[in-house]
Amino acid sequence: ALQGDRVVGYVSYLLKGDVGQIVGNAVDPDMHGHGISKLLYAAALNKFREEGCKYARVNTGLDDSHAPARRAYNKVGFEKNLPSIMYYQELDLDTEPYPTSSDTVQVIPCEEQHMEDCARITLTAWSIIHESYKKCIGEKMHDDLYAGWEESTVNAVLAAQRSGRGYVAIVDGKVAGFAAYRTMGKFGVIGRNAVDPAYRGRGIAKLMYGMLINKMREEGCLYAQVHTGLDEGHTGARKAYGKIGFERNLPEISYFMEL
Repeated sequence: ALQGDRVVGYVSYLLKGDVGQIVGNAVDPDMHGHGISKLLYAAALNKFREEGCKYARVNTGLDDSHAPARRAYNKVGFEKNLPSIMYYQELDLDTEPYPTSSDTVQVIPCEEQHMEDCARITLTAWSIIHESYKKCIGEKMHDDLYAGWEESTVNAVLAAQRSGRGYVAIVDGKVAGFAAYRTMGKFGVIGRNAVDPAYRGRGIAKLMYGMLINKMREEGCLYAQVHTGLDEGHTGARKAYGKIGFERNLPEISYFMEL
């Protein structure tokens, strides 16, 4: 966006199949209130339509500093949304390890014999999540944006479980849940995880997260993080993360628009 020869704002975007995604964008603080962001987003949306995109997407924060951005996105038609949250905790390397078993539950490294059960639990758990997504953004948009989620989610879960950092919770000889982690420098990241609905309420998630955090500490990670939804389908996950010490957070939101 130019005022004379002066750049007063910018926007960039990515194309992902039928979806155009607005990414980096900003307006010079001295020029706020002049409708510049609306013009920039309109330019991006026009490009999406020219490219044949069916939907537009943009991600932003739910904190106070992103309030102007949220208002600007709403003004150009971004209304349907999926809110989410990134939790963080600092890892004290000198504390006692978390327990990873109880009288009825044992958390052990995942092996190939566990994969079929991990896939079954994945489909059950994520079916609940995707029903919640449909309530947030509508069934048509969900089905277009998340076509084939079953196969892609199972494949991602099994890849993480085969990484050498995957674990399963065993109850009476059966797989009752799974979890995995990865490391990124000083951070340990909890990945996709789930507990079979038939076994919920037994503290299984806390034991699995405890195992992952213990392993992060052993690898020298200073922080742990995990990402989850703020929709009703992730209510149980948020409660479980809170019980293991995830309190600091950065909430965010993904807006969607049909073009």
